[in-house]
Amino acid sequence: MTINYSWAYVPTDKTYKSTYEILRTLIEVVSRGGNLLLNVGPKPDGTLASEEAQTLDDLAIWMKVNKESIENVTPGLEDWQYYGPSTQRGEIVYLHNFALPQESVVVRGVKVARLKSAKVLGSNEELTFTRRTAIHDAEMPDPDGEIIIDVRGNKVGGLMPVIVLDFSGNPSSVQIRNW
Repeated sequence: MTINYSWAYVPTDKTYKSTYEILRTLIEVVSRGGNLLLNVGPKPDGTLASEEAQTLDDLAIWMKVNKESIENVTPGLEDWQYYGPSTQRGEIVYLHNFALPQESVVVRGVKVARLKSAKVLGSNEELTFTRRTAIHDAEMPDPDGEIIIDVRGNKVGGLMPVIVLDFSGNPSSVQIRNW
């Protein structure tokens, strides 16, 4: 992926991709098990255009807080389980939010009794959540169901916030995809 629309320095190419567009692409690629190479074309004197430098600074700020959701992770939940991309490391699931959720975030088809905590990455504030299961599953010792995470107020903010779900054991009875 290029930071603008040229693979090398082209003085007339002033159409730079936004930090949001680059982050969205990075998250989508990583959530499918891939890696992203970002091309930046330096000027003939070796310096970067100010727009490129600013975008890289913005990416570095986001990565400082959220890199654990991107580095050394595997694809997370299936598309039907969560409306956006997710990644996973062991018993931790990272939910990436392209838009700021208004009231709640819903995750389906997970082992609801195994969820220990939910929080926004970079914050120690716990998010409240509710577990729901089908009536016929409620008496089972380890039922599948859905989790509704309350994100009202300013609990979830910033550019592409990440919600961290910490489970005790594998969070899903669904086989996690491995592209």
